[in-house]
Amino acid sequence: MMQILSIHLKNIKSHRDTELVFSPGINVLSGPNGVGKSTVFEAIGYALFGVDARDFVSNVDRFLTIGAKRGEISVTFAASDGDNYRVTRTVGTPATWRLAKDIGGIFEVEDHAGGEETEERIRELLGLSRGRSLAEQFKLVIGPFQSEFLGPFVKKQTTKRKEDFDEILGIDSWRKTFDGTKELGNIIKAKLANLETDIAGKEERIACLPQRQEELTALVLDEEKKGSELKGVTADLVVVVALLQALEEKKNGVERLRSEIAQVKQSIVSGSEHITTQKALVEQAETAARTAEQARPGKERYESAEKRLQELRDREKTKQALDKEINDLNLQATSASQSADHEESEAALQEKKLQEDRKSALSEENDLRQNLTKLIEEETRCQSAVDQVKRIEEQFRNLPLVKIDTHVPYIRVTLGRLVELDSSIHEKKIQLQAEEEWKAAAATLEPLRKEREILLGEKARLLGKMAGLTEGEEKLREGSCPFFSEPCGNMDGKQSLEVFPERRQQIESEIATIEAAISVMEVKIAAAEAAGKEMEKFRLLRAEIASLEKERNAKDKEREEYLRQLDPAGIAATFGNWVEEHQLDNCRQTVETLKPVVFSGEPSAQLVSLEAWEICCHDVTSAVTTIIGNMMTTAEKPLAAVRTDRAKADARIYELERRLQEFSEAGKRIEQRKNTAKLQRETAEKTEREKLQKMELLAAYQDVETGIREAEEERRLSQPDHERYLQAEPIAKDLPKRHETLEKYKKRLADLERDQAAKESSLQEIEKDYSPEGHAEQQQKKETLQASEATLKESLKNLDQNRQRLASEIAELEKVQEEIRKKQEEARDLRKKEDLVKFLRNKVFKNVSAQLSERFREEITLRADRIYRTISEADEELIWGDDYRIILRDMVNGEVRERSDDQLSGGQTMSAVVALRLALLQTIGARVAFFDEPTSNLDVSRRENLAQAFRAIDHGKEEVTDHWYDQLFLISHDVAFTEITDQMIQLGE
Repeated sequence: MMQILSIHLKNIKSHRDTELVFSPGINVLSGPNGVGKSTVFEAIGYALFGVDARDFVSNVDRFLTIGAKRGEISVTFAASDGDNYRVTRTVGTPATWRLAKDIGGIFEVEDHAGGEETEERIRELLGLSRGRSLAEQFKLVIGPFQSEFLGPFVKKQTTKRKEDFDEILGIDSWRKTFDGTKELGNIIKAKLANLETDIAGKEERIACLPQRQEELTALVLDEEKKGSELKGVTADLVVVVALLQALEEKKNGVERLRSEIAQVKQSIVSGSEHITTQKALVEQAETAARTAEQARPGKERYESAEKRLQELRDREKTKQALDKEINDLNLQATSASQSADHEESEAALQEKKLQEDRKSALSEENDLRQNLTKLIEEETRCQSAVDQVKRIEEQFRNLPLVKIDTHVPYIRVTLGRLVELDSSIHEKKIQLQAEEEWKAAAATLEPLRKEREILLGEKARLLGKMAGLTEGEEKLREGSCPFFSEPCGNMDGKQSLEVFPERRQQIESEIATIEAAISVMEVKIAAAEAAGKEMEKFRLLRAEIASLEKERNAKDKEREEYLRQLDPAGIAATFGNWVEEHQLDNCRQTVETLKPVVFSGEPSAQLVSLEAWEICCHDVTSAVTTIIGNMMTTAEKPLAAVRTDRAKADARIYELERRLQEFSEAGKRIEQRKNTAKLQRETAEKTEREKLQKMELLAAYQDVETGIREAEEERRLSQPDHERYLQAEPIAKDLPKRHETLEKYKKRLADLERDQAAKESSLQEIEKDYSPEGHAEQQQKKETLQASEATLKESLKNLDQNRQRLASEIAELEKVQEEIRKKQEEARDLRKKEDLVKFLRNKVFKNVSAQLSERFREEITLRADRIYRTISEADEELIWGDDYRIILRDMVNGEVRERSDDQLSGGQTMSAVVALRLALLQTIGARVAFFDEPTSNLDVSRRENLAQAFRAIDHGKEEVTDHWYDQLFLISHDVAFTEITDQMIQLGE
């Protein structure tokens, strides 16, 4: 069972601080206009169902009490799970929405991540459908606003009425899906066209891929040849390095042993010092052991006194607790005796006053019932004037002027998108102007690469000459001919070696010049490669411009269609006709300000014209609303006065009846006070007896203070021995460990002396196998091989750079090739999706909405017909027909007659709408419902029948319908509802 228990409103419209409690079944809110009856329903919708405050008022601030900056609404309800909950939502900044569960009489707030989680939790507790939001279910079915109660049922436009009821029944998603998939199909077509364009451009880019692959193959073969030469040199170098490493290890071994022998000698000296120190520590521990043994008896006396002192202090605490309990019992006995005297006195006074009040209430009730009959007749006369103003207001709300927000947002969005598209197209065309410059730069790439290859070859040739020059210089230094391998005859008395530094300097200068030229060439090549990548961007830029221009043409057609649907001239004309039809002199001036607008020029200019015209329409709507409000105020004043008097009379009669019931309860409470006085007297006597018992227990603790003083003196006398024992005991316990450490130090010293002798023997053996001269000879050979290896590595480096460049280009082209393959697959998938969308639109989505609508209407008609017959008491059949038309069918002169729409009277329409709304509520499974003035346009008989229908539903009478709700809320001034309600709530007193 689901039930709203209470609501608390703080600073919400006319409610500064209002709390209302509701009962199960039917609750009727009554009171004069303006006291906030509808606000109670709005507050429940806002807090419990999450309705936006702007759905009730144009500005959120108007939902607050005048002058208040923050408001709060709390709704307590019993959920279907059997527990009670309280939902609290604030109005103002910051806004909060919290749900709390009643746990043991305390509401504990549940931890939710945000508003969506809170809404989902409340939906679960209320047992409502997940198909749409709580706010939509409240606004459409559970608690429709007073102005929207008839709205969708009496709309003239068939299409609009069908859309509204599809939404209410939750089947509009099928129709929206059918409409939305049309745009999806267009999007798929556009994507497919873009993919095909993109594929064509990328296929042009990969045309040079085979040529690049051939170049890479030749480069790899050359690199392998150079690599083979490098391996031979490297292998020789490895042999020399290994030999050098062995010699280096022997050298290091000699040095290491010499260092280790010195360290061992130092350790022997240090070990002797440690042994001397450890002997002193052993003597200290032996002295501490003797001291601890001498102080042990005093330490044991100290611990015994400490234990006894703790026991005596526990007894002292028990004594203090007994003293406190005796004082408390004395106070309780005095208080109970005084309360008994007071209760006896008050019971006598209340009994006398009760008899006087009962007599006065019976007399006043008789006078009020005579005056109530006259007030009901006056109320009927005033209501007709108010109904006339309501009809004018309802017609105004159905004018196209009031509903411009249905079309204007679409036009505003379309014009805004056109402005964005024009700006984007203009910017991209400016970017295209740089295309020729980048194209010229990209064309220089291949010539630059060939020129770089020539320079790299020349650099490798010069490096080879440098290596040969170095080798020749070394051989000449030895005096050996490089060709005949014999002593050179030209060396006698000549300085031939002087030519080498000059030649080496010349070659190094040429290499530096070539390297500088290569660096410049690398910069130019990088710029040309960047230009080639930029050309792809320009192609994509042209495709984007074409796509944007296509979208702009489509949006321009949308703009024309939206403007045609808006029809500013028709809006002004219908508004003028409405003013003249009702002869509203105060509104004629607003007709002149509402002039048709012409949308021309650029989209930005049209957007400005649209905003100005929209502001004008809103100003006119606001002005006319104010005028109608003033008319309603004028008509409602006498009606409100009569209703106020009647409500006061009803409330006073209800209050008097309630008071008479309360008098009986008061008599029972007086008897209860007398019994209470008797019980309190007995309590005082019992407390006095308990106090005497506690005093007897207290006598056993009188010697506690003396025992505490004796124990403290004994502890003081034995404390010095206790402290000496605590200081000596840790050192005495360490004696075995100190003996053990001393022995370990002695053994370590002996080991060090043996290690010294062994290391000196090893050093003599290693020095026999090591030669410093042989070590230097191998070092010279290693340097020669390293020079040859460097020359080959430089050549391989250049080849590797070229190979990486080609591999990078090929990888990039292969990546483009893979992109082409993926885009071709994507294009195939898009074609399949396009076929699927066509199939779903034509075979599935097109017909489901109509079939569901027919099924819902059959079920609702069955329930609504029984309710309508009870309300109207006429032999008519209610049918909810095609396009959601209300049809009444009966027999006239033996023939079936059908009437609908304009052929029905106001009373028939209202009765049918009430019946259909009740059936709708039952269909969606709502257990609570709200009706704001459901008796509008109903005569006295129909109002009484409607009241009985609500009561019959509440009791589950089979001839009406099953009992489907737990709680029903109505706003009504009709006396018929006071007779069937479970609770009448009077506001405005």
